[in-house]
Amino acid sequence: MISASIHTPWDDFSGLKINEGVRERLHEQFDVWLNMLEEEMIGK
Repeated sequence: MISASIHTPWDDFSGLKINEGVRERLHEQFDVWLNMLEEEMIGK
């Protein structure tokens, strides 16, 4: 799987009290969703 890093003003989650484990799981689920979207767009 290819990982990408997008730096946005929202990268600083410290104010939201989101720990690294939660942030990592959110990224993993977002990757799953993106893969599903890609499959739909190419007609698989």
